[in-house]
Amino acid sequence: MKGLFIIPLLFSSFSYGQSKFDSKILKQATALTCPVPDEASPVTVNATLVVEGDSLAVIVKCAILSGWHIYAFVPENLPYIQLEPILETPASLLPAGTWSKSPPSASASDPGVLVYTASAVLVQKFIRKDKTGGKVKAGLYFQCCDIKQCLPPDERAFELTF
Repeated sequence: MKGLFIIPLLFSSFSYGQSKFDSKILKQATALTCPVPDEASPVTVNATLVVEGDSLAVIVKCAILSGWHIYAFVPENLPYIQLEPILETPASLLPAGTWSKSPPSASASDPGVLVYTASAVLVQKFIRKDKTGGKVKAGLYFQCCDIKQCLPPDERAFELTF
């Protein structure tokens, strides 16, 4: 249930006159599912594209097993590995702003550290210079931990075609 409230918060900056494209992104982000995480794979990731006219958005979503977390922000003096989006795009796509990310929570055990629990959604918008298709590589580089252990850093990426 908690994850259902994250996606509307992601788009709170579009509060006045939300565009048709933003509505389409929100709908697609809400519908995007990840494989169910388990002890063998406590974080699962999925990605998709939304294309409309001269606009394109990359959506990356992860599901996090209860009791586990990934790092949204880590101060320089701590050894944890902060989440990094993976993104490779053709030259025909021009970024429109920076990544929009669902809001993280403060770590209960590490002051100054922000974490994602349950799920996270990241969106990067683009303007298409032309209508030709192409491929986008999108995903996440992250470290996941629970109260007893941190797993080695992991990378999950997808090749998406438009």
